[in-house]
Amino acid sequence: MTGLLRRAVPRGRRRRPLPFSNTCPLSLTGGFLSAPVCYLPPPIMPDGAAAPRAGDAAADGGGGGPGHAAAAAAGVTILSSVGEMVAARERLPAGTRVGLVATMGALHGGHLELVRRSLADTDVTIVTIYVNPLQFSATEDLGTYPRTVDDDVALLTPLLAAPADAGTPPPPHLLFTPTVAEMRPAGATTTVATAVGDAAANPSSEGASRPHFFGGVATVVAALLHLTRPTVAFFGEKDAQQLAVVTALARDLHFGTTIVGVPTVREADGVAASSRNVYLTAAGRAAAPALYRSLVAARDAWAEAGETAASALRAAVRRGVDAGTAASGGRVLYVSVADRWSMAEVDGAVRSAADVRATAPGGEVVVCVAVQLGAARLIDNIVLR
Repeated sequence: MTGLLRRAVPRGRRRRPLPFSNTCPLSLTGGFLSAPVCYLPPPIMPDGAAAPRAGDAAADGGGGGPGHAAAAAAGVTILSSVGEMVAARERLPAGTRVGLVATMGALHGGHLELVRRSLADTDVTIVTIYVNPLQFSATEDLGTYPRTVDDDVALLTPLLAAPADAGTPPPPHLLFTPTVAEMRPAGATTTVATAVGDAAANPSSEGASRPHFFGGVATVVAALLHLTRPTVAFFGEKDAQQLAVVTALARDLHFGTTIVGVPTVREADGVAASSRNVYLTAAGRAAAPALYRSLVAARDAWAEAGETAASALRAAVRRGVDAGTAASGGRVLYVSVADRWSMAEVDGAVRSAADVRATAPGGEVVVCVAVQLGAARLIDNIVLR
């Protein structure tokens, strides 16, 4: 794609000009990033390889196949460069309510629910597909993470496409699929640090299990919020710790974006929708319901039986997951009982269900679990409310 912006428009349909708005709520230069920011060398890729280059299949998942062609014919605007994204965003009229759905592709029902929520709650939806190298360590699955960009575009097209009525102006929804080189140009060294999920505050969490992860998430989300300037950004509650990090990021760096958590989409047996579910063997898939089943049992013990000891809740989840996954080689990586928004681990007693019901919302506790099932690393959680 060349130029600033191209939209395929069916014959006989006129483009609707969009007025420019040059307002921008922030700048990443000067003194804006006065909140905690650390400067680190470029990320180490798996096996010590160099960071993927633009156009590498392993980096960007390819594109331009039949799904892209069908999307263009349906009037979906697909952008691949930062310049295109900035120009398209500035063309939106002042006061437009913009929703952001940031993904790494390999879309499933959970992602599509985020998109539907954005379409229902905002005027313009921006969906991004970008596999972020910063949130993978050298031993993780960056090289094998599912990349199905063309299939993803095909899934999104019915949601983002122009109306069938030729007399109706096409919606200005946007699909942003940048390369690694676009998002992290050669020489980029700045990353965003976050205390939420820090291993020191929670040694039994995603932050401790994957110490690089939240910094990588915060860095790319900060960049996407800067480029797209959304009114609202939608994130799945399945990634509870990520949701806490992003909520703090948007608040502390004054992006002016409301972060909305969307309930987890689950299969009939309770397994949370996840791009990594494709790694599951038949035996692993049969064992996977043990995660949510154990979380529900712990919540019920808290809400109905009055069990408030955090250690007992952790132990109950671990026993349930071990019993349900051991035959399939499952290994519990951690069980966390933490404050939902600071992700600080709870020691001692969790507030009783009666206390929670009697007080204003806030101070919620979330129980999180991570399990390795063969090649699949699965996470899930449940909020005690």
